[in-house]
Amino acid sequence: MALTKADREEIAEIITTAVSSSMREMAPACGLLPKDTQDEIPKFMPHFMGMVKDIGHGDYAHGIETLRVNLKTISGIRTVSSQFMTRVVAVLAAGLTGAIIWCLINGAHAWAKLKGWVE
Repeated sequence: MALTKADREEIAEIITTAVSSSMREMAPACGLLPKDTQDEIPKFMPHFMGMVKDIGHGDYAHGIETLRVNLKTISGIRTVSSQFMTRVVAVLAAGLTGAIIWCLINGAHAWAKLKGWVE
């Protein structure tokens, strides 16, 4: 049984209302949108759905799948980047600690030479 245009519009309205109300509830908690833009959420939905359709080359399902793959890829990149930066900071901290210890030891040795305790 095919859906009529009125059925499709009604379904789209239901989805827009549900997503908009959900975003209104969640956005302040997550800090996603300022209070004054929350009433404009329903205006964003057609633009968002158009973007999904464009990404999917005219097919919503393909656009959603493409977005899912892209988000997984970006999430993986962020994870690897975070791990890499953690390791870089650890290596730099170890190097700095080593350099400080080396300076202290050499400084103490030079001071001991000045005092005549070491040759």
